[in-house]
Amino acid sequence: MLKRKGNERLWRSLMTAVLGIIVVMSVVTVMPARAQDGGDWSPLPGNVLDIAINDAAQAYAVSQTGEALRWRAGDQRWSRMSGKFVRITGAEGNRPWGVTDDGVVMRFNGLWWEPKGNGVADVAGDALGNVVIARRDGTVQRWEPLSSSWRDLEQQVPARRIALDERGSPWAVTRDGRIFRLADGGWQPLPGVARDVAVGGNGTAVIADREGNVRSWDPSQQSWLLVPGVTDIVAVAATPKGAPWAATGEGKVLAAVLIKKEDVLADVPDEAPTPQASTVQAPGIKANSIVAPGIQAGSSSAPQSQAQSNQAQQAQASQPQTSSPAGATGEGTESASGGSGSESPGGGSGGVDPAATTTSENIVFTDTRETASRVEIGKDGSVFVLAAGGAIKRWSNERNRLEDFPGQLARLAVDNAGNPWGVTSLGRVFRHDGRNWKQVSGATASDIAIGGDGTVITADADSLLARYNPETNRFERLQGRGIQVAVAPDGTPWTIREDNVVQRCDTATCIPVNRLARNLSIGPDGSLFIVTTQNQLQRRRVGSGTFERILLPGHTPDDVAAGPNGFPWVTTTAGKLLASKFFERDESADRTLALRTTQDTSGTGATAAVVSSQSSSGFQFTKNMRFDSFESGFGSLDNVFVGRDDTVFISDLATVLEFNERTEAFEAMDTTFPASVNSVSSDADGVIWGLDNANATAYRIKGTQVKTYTITSGPGSSPRNLAVTGDGDVYAAIGASIWLKEADKSMFREQTEFGDDNVFYVAIAGAGDIWIVNQSFEVQQWTGSKFEDRPKGRAQDASRIAAGADGTVYVVNNGSILRWNATNGDFDEVNATNISTDFDKVAVTSAGRPWAANTSSGGEDIFRARE
Repeated sequence: MLKRKGNERLWRSLMTAVLGIIVVMSVVTVMPARAQDGGDWSPLPGNVLDIAINDAAQAYAVSQTGEALRWRAGDQRWSRMSGKFVRITGAEGNRPWGVTDDGVVMRFNGLWWEPKGNGVADVAGDALGNVVIARRDGTVQRWEPLSSSWRDLEQQVPARRIALDERGSPWAVTRDGRIFRLADGGWQPLPGVARDVAVGGNGTAVIADREGNVRSWDPSQQSWLLVPGVTDIVAVAATPKGAPWAATGEGKVLAAVLIKKEDVLADVPDEAPTPQASTVQAPGIKANSIVAPGIQAGSSSAPQSQAQSNQAQQAQASQPQTSSPAGATGEGTESASGGSGSESPGGGSGGVDPAATTTSENIVFTDTRETASRVEIGKDGSVFVLAAGGAIKRWSNERNRLEDFPGQLARLAVDNAGNPWGVTSLGRVFRHDGRNWKQVSGATASDIAIGGDGTVITADADSLLARYNPETNRFERLQGRGIQVAVAPDGTPWTIREDNVVQRCDTATCIPVNRLARNLSIGPDGSLFIVTTQNQLQRRRVGSGTFERILLPGHTPDDVAAGPNGFPWVTTTAGKLLASKFFERDESADRTLALRTTQDTSGTGATAAVVSSQSSSGFQFTKNMRFDSFESGFGSLDNVFVGRDDTVFISDLATVLEFNERTEAFEAMDTTFPASVNSVSSDADGVIWGLDNANATAYRIKGTQVKTYTITSGPGSSPRNLAVTGDGDVYAAIGASIWLKEADKSMFREQTEFGDDNVFYVAIAGAGDIWIVNQSFEVQQWTGSKFEDRPKGRAQDASRIAAGADGTVYVVNNGSILRWNATNGDFDEVNATNISTDFDKVAVTSAGRPWAANTSSGGEDIFRARE
């Protein structure tokens, strides 16, 4: 009996303990989310109106008196920046954006704040360069860096507060507090009512709700969970790991988790250019495998974009349509075999390197839903492309999209470590060393390629080849010729000649093969792919030296890159990017590398022409743009100009007006020119220059001071136009010659090194790149030794020319605007989608955004591109 009672007491004790555990577990399960580290909120110094944190852990705030503040993680304090704002956001590369109390959105360029638009209520950015705004009228717009303009999102909600998630997609709070996120092509409403919203780098969203509480979004429960411990919250931010920061109505700042110095990807002094940063080892996050055997549409292991794949099966044998040019030797006929491998053009076996094993699978392409003009692939599977204007982008398997990479190039290659190399539109050669861009001193080229063994070879506009010597950091001349080059795994160069003949250059005399091509590429397995002059994608077959055709139903190939195992990617003549394989690789350091690349690809020294074997295709891209229109107020408008500081001027010869970004109207200049001028510009410091309409005389306006420079008093001076560089050098087209006043000189001198007098208009692009319209109204570019037709061999007719500091070149011809495309060596036509007018004048900002004029319209005659 006693034993039974003891057992009962023991049983009751056990049951009580178990029930206690269950209760505790239940409480833990239903408790609202607390600070992410489980600790208390930490008060931070300062009194603020707004706070923001980007996915690089860079935190900013606006003080209650409007000053912009940057968080110093090293000593846990705020440091003051210039500017007065009511809203702020972290963005790319320690370059925050802010909104003033009168609605002007501004971007910090490292030295000062630049206005980028009016009528704005809120702004949000991320460390990858995505920026969106909510205008005061509720319109949501995205920043387009290439055109330096805002573009409406296709879907709209009346947003008052805006945030960006880890994919660059916006979340919004409307005027009445409703919460939305943009997903699957539309705005999705979420429960609850909020004052502010923020999203962390891991995708965690937080809000300040209407009652002043902080809540965190729980996607599994589709509800906002309370984060206890704070009240009266009016603004929120979220760290890269999703921990909230909050600002109270009284201006106090509270952090659920402190940001430590080691958390921040970059930390620079206030108001200073971005310094060179040391390499940081990113966490070893390995990308999920995206291996799609056979690249079948809808494969669960492939990215979503594969759902719309193009089933490009191998074609049946057909006879080649090209003929062998004089001097070419025949190597068989074209045929096709769906699963055959490819012969190594270099003759190497490829060893045990997994990337050097040629695929036996059918090659089937998937539309990535991205656009590009050129593509290159490294031995490690890194895919880089060139987009509009030469912008560099890198493919991310993890995010199923292209992501921005710093720099601008006309030609591209990728080394075995996955680092890009390239040639700029000025012909300068750059390599990325895994930390930053480095110019190869003294080197110029027209094309560049890297073989599976790491050999780097360039070709220049004169068809001369050179091999990179890493010990001397120099290129050394090779035997062989070609204007486009590819490199086999054993280092053997293959080239395309000016007459489009494909040849192998492993001997003193290059050996042609029986193909005419516009583009070629060799993979690390030795697979040779070409795009023929008849726009066919072909692969060289194993053993026989013959070629098989690979079909791309509904697409015309323009550029090809061969990757590991002989899987190609192509760009099409419509600008689409197609993939036949998504190469598995560790992407954990990609974003860090892009963020830490602080050097650009402008360079210094010699320049050279960049030509293309693809120009024979005759294809011309069309760039769609929308324009805002303005009335000049002149009875007879003469011209529109943009200075190096992006000041916009218009004139009717007698009067010059200046564009006011705040009022978006043209207004009288504070100081006027002493005579009529037919050309106006300004340097980076805002010093204004004008060229006399009748005499070869230039005027400089600095503040209220006007200085006169007599260029030449010779007969027939005929002043045409002037162009000013960012450094303050002033070029003038006088008669048929170019005259130059260097910034540190006191007079203009005729530039006799340009040879025969054949200049009508002059334009200066980035890094001193000189373009002209000659006396025959043809476009030419200075190569360092001569003015050469652009495009090469068939100069574009033009009546006007303008160039930006970013290297963008626009011309006007027969009422249309054309933009130089360095990647295909031709001019693309600009299609004005929302207006119908003829343009006869053009100017361009430092970011490549065109302004244009119709001087005969008599109404809305000034036009500014939106995108």
